[in-house]
Amino acid sequence: METKKKHTAHICNLIQMAVEDQEFHINEMHTIIHIARNLGITCNDFENILKNNENITVEIPKKVNERIQHLYDLVKVMIADNKVEENELKHITSIAKIYGFDIEEHFKNNILQISTHAIVSENSFNVFMDEFKKLSGVSISQIIVDQKGNISFPYYNIANLAFTPLRKTLYIFFLLRKVKNLPPISTNELEEEVSTLKLIYNKVYGSNTWETDNTINNLFDINSPSFQSNKSTINKKILQVLPEDLCEETKNLYQISNSNGFFTIYIDSSLIEINNSFLE
Repeated sequence: METKKKHTAHICNLIQMAVEDQEFHINEMHTIIHIARNLGITCNDFENILKNNENITVEIPKKVNERIQHLYDLVKVMIADNKVEENELKHITSIAKIYGFDIEEHFKNNILQISTHAIVSENSFNVFMDEFKKLSGVSISQIIVDQKGNISFPYYNIANLAFTPLRKTLYIFFLLRKVKNLPPISTNELEEEVSTLKLIYNKVYGSNTWETDNTINNLFDINSPSFQSNKSTINKKILQVLPEDLCEETKNLYQISNSNGFFTIYIDSSLIEINNSFLE
């Protein structure tokens, strides 16, 4: 049922794409019908989509490659009538942004070039996907920390990692070190950063109480397994929410990594955006 709902929303979006130029060309219709058949949508279901497309909500696929497939289908519909209107390009650009692709203005020109190249190729979708990834710089999401300490990966459509305040604190601590270009840190050095952890924890938790001292002290107690346990739980949670089709190298960039007893996050600092309240 969930898959059918997703496919229905996708076909609805393709129909909206086709009418962006104020007309529904026969070649656009044939292209959409072909895509619908490949998705297992029946003639009756297709007729219902045509009648009710304005009331269907677009679903955002979780997997990166599925999102690119949707954009590829949009492009095929756009060029099916052998002409491309400015509002059609704007429509695809807006959908791409909704899907989490951070694309520049030049995308609107290059998308035609890579689409034409792909569609005449024998392995058309894979060609499009590879070229699109190069064009849009996809696969590695930005990490955003808001004023409440909510952590999101917008490109992967992850709005808020479900961490406890303590685990949020620990993850933000390493993100801050990365933004400030500080080197990896050892467990012994971590004990010297208790005051920094307390400040972050108070902002995440929203209060300043005696519990903070006990919580953070226990986290970095050299004789306590708390740090290793929380680090492992953070990494497992990140792996659970990241798209399945990401390569292992990309997944590893988001985790707290340990190299010879020194801990860090390897993602590039330019991809980390932290609210100013945590930078003070």
